[in-house]
Formats: sequence, structure tokens, C-alpha cells
Amino acid sequence: MSRTSLTIALLTALGLAGGAARAQIEFDFGFLAGASLSTISGDTGLIFAGPEFDDFDNLTGDLDGAKLGMTMGVFMAANIDRDVSVRIEALYNELGGKGSYAGSTFIDGLGDTDLSGNVSMKTAYLEFPALVLFPLPVLPPQQWRGMLGMAICFAATSELRVDSAINGYAYSDPLSYDDRVQDVTYHGIVGLEYTAYVKETPFLLGLRYEIGLRRFDTGIGGDPDQEYMHRSFVATLGIPF
Repeated sequence: MSRTSLTIALLTALGLAGGAARAQIEFDFGFLAGASLSTISGDTGLIFAGPEFDDFDNLTGDLDGAKLGMTMGVFMAANIDRDVSVRIEALYNELGGKGSYAGSTFIDGLGDTDLSGNVSMKTAYLEFPALVLFPLPVLPPQQWRGMLGMAICFAATSELRVDSAINGYAYSDPLSYDDRVQDVTYHGIVGLEYTAYVKETPFLLGLRYEIGLRRFDTGIGGDPDQEYMHRSFVATLGIPF
């Protein structure tokens, strides 16, 4: 066989093999929408004070209250076989927390001050999860699949709202804390997804748990001991198109 014929044969074989491999992987695209219920983990007592307070050691509280947020975006899934998929998502995701605080502190210009009130924090992220969906041994694989992956998250907007009382006088103030929020953070993801069919149209019902792998708030003065990280449950509805 001549060199030219051998080259043509090899290229043809590679082309056929590549076509067969591509035929085994099917791609899906679709929309995702849902809601998140999130809290903030870590020792968050100091976060209530803010940089204008000289001494906040006596303030007590936590952001252990859950905050409701919105989730929406698109996805692309590579279906390796009937049961296993690799999915890339691009989401807008709202996370945060709320809580209360009380105590005494020293405020420049006011002196010793009694503080009490409520605080609410919200950060909106552009989130890019990479997920593996796989069958579970105890559930029907065509309907139920497990979910495991990670997400890289870029902070878009942040808001800290304080409804407080200083020495008995009430005030309410929305504050920006963009300078304290990390531009990039990471989440670990684990969850379940159920595929329901309505007139042969699949609807993807998902529930995932996201946990922060990197603190999202640098704290006052960038204190490394303040580990503020998101925790959230996210319920989603996916519709392929």
C-alpha cells in the first residue's frame, strides 16, 4: 500500500472513530430557575459592628437566620450514557443571611453605647457550577440521579441592612460592604435530581446543598480568624430546549 493510500486510510479510520465517539455523547441545553434558602456560617458576631466601631468585643449575635433568594440561568449537559451526565451551568444566585445582635460598645463621638437590632446581608453571585450527575443504587436511574460538583462564584452586588437601636433610638440603614466581599469564592455542591415527564417533555426537579469552601467576607481589617462562608439549599426547575 502506498504512503498516500495509508494516510487516507488512517484519516478515514480516525474520522469514523471520532464520529462514533461523538455519537455516544448527546448534548442538552436548557433553562434553570428556582429559589435558595441560605445562612452564613462561622463566627459572625464581629460582622455586626462595622469599621466605625472602636470596640465590639461585647456585641453578641449570629447570622444564623435563613434568607430567601432567587436562582436563574442556563445549562449545557453532555450525556455520556443514559444515566451519567456532565453539566456546566451559568447562574445568577442570591445568597445571604440574617440575625440579631445586642450588647454595649464604644462609638467615637457617642462614648459607651447600648446597641440592639437586626441585620440582613445579601450577596448576588454569577455562579458557574461544574456537576457530575450519576445513578443511585437504590433509586430508578432513569428518574433519580445524584449530583456532585463545585462552583466558582463571582460577586456581583452586596448589601448589608441594619435595623437597630442606639441607646433606645431606632434607625434603619442600608449599607454597602462591597469592599469587604471577596470578588471570587468557591462552593461545593451535592444534591439530587428527579426527571418528570409531561407529555414526553422532561422537567428536571433538583435540590442541592451548597457549602462555601472559601470565606466570602474578609472581615474588619481582613482578620483571618473571621471565617464567613455561605451555606444554602437551592431548589431548581430545569427545562431543556
